[in-house]
Amino acid sequence: MLTAEELMKASKTYEHGYDDCCEAGFKQALKIAAELGWDPWKIAVRKTEAMIVAANATREADKISSEKYEQGEELGEDWYELRALARKRYSEDHHLELLLAMMWAKPLGLWPTHAEGRASMWVLGSRDAIMYNHSFFDHAYYFRTGEQFVIASHPYNVGDKFRQAAAEWCEDHGVNVEYPDFPTWWNYGGGAGGTTLVVWKGNGERNRGFKGWLAKAEETDDPEGDLIREMITDDELPNFSSLPEMRGYLLRRGASAGAIEATTGVWERWVKEVMRGSDIKHGSNGLKGAVMMEAEDE
Repeated sequence: MLTAEELMKASKTYEHGYDDCCEAGFKQALKIAAELGWDPWKIAVRKTEAMIVAANATREADKISSEKYEQGEELGEDWYELRALARKRYSEDHHLELLLAMMWAKPLGLWPTHAEGRASMWVLGSRDAIMYNHSFFDHAYYFRTGEQFVIASHPYNVGDKFRQAAAEWCEDHGVNVEYPDFPTWWNYGGGAGGTTLVVWKGNGERNRGFKGWLAKAEETDDPEGDLIREMITDDELPNFSSLPEMRGYLLRRGASAGAIEATTGVWERWVKEVMRGSDIKHGSNGLKGAVMMEAEDE
């Protein structure tokens, strides 16, 4: 069972923290969850309804604002009521989002974290993997337990094509991917164009990231190939997370000017490998069809 105090604490390190999160908001979210029998799917539907009402109210308020501006008139009571409704339901949406995230995370011993870079290195072997694979890691959230990390993403269009591409990418990079029986807390669509919760975990293998790629890199008879062969034999070589980090390490080790110059080409080859799978087409990350749906404020 979650408490308002726990949710407030989690909101401080939650990747998508919202300024309107407060203890009263979490108490209301807990009340809603209890009324819905703590069913995460029903809570996800309620969250989506709140988001739709808020989006529609915002749209109507913006329309009134534009019309009043053109007519040189002051904003009326309707505008203020719509803005108040939007704030109320957006707040409900935000508080239910974190409640759902913690309903999934707490039983697993996970806690939200801002350590995006460390999480990316731990799980994916590279700080750049999320940047270059947006379709896999859309709307990513980061969790940790001790020194171990888990990434929960919420991509669109998670079908057979996505799953096949994700499986191939994970096999190449030593990562495990899971599709929990738990609703997305980003944009639940009930199977109609929404996002899906996808969980990414490091599988304990050491053949991940830049250092793991070196052993599998294609051998070439050029300065880049020479540098790769030299780095493979370096037992103290770190698992670099950036080109400047690689260059700094090699400079400290007394590498030649030719080796330093070759780092750019080597890193570009690694980035291309990291980018594999990033061409999976994904849907809009907005409120797809939100204003077309019917939802009444309760």
